[in-house]
Amino acid sequence: MRHEVSITRCSCISHLRIQSIKYMRDKGLGIRKIASELSVGVGTVYKVLDAHPV
Repeated sequence: MRHEVSITRCSCISHLRIQSIKYMRDKGLGIRKIASELSVGVGTVYKVLDAHPV
C-alpha cells in the first residue's frame, strides 16, 4: 500500500521581516536587492508587498 506524504515548507514570515520589506521598498530598493539582503525569495517579497501595500 502506498502512502502519500506531503513535504511542505513553512510559509510563515515574521512581522519584523514584513516591516523590513516594506521599509526597504519604500526607500526605493529593488525586489531582488531586498530579497538578497533579507535572505528570502523574490516571490516572498512580492507576496508581502501584494498583501501589505506600502
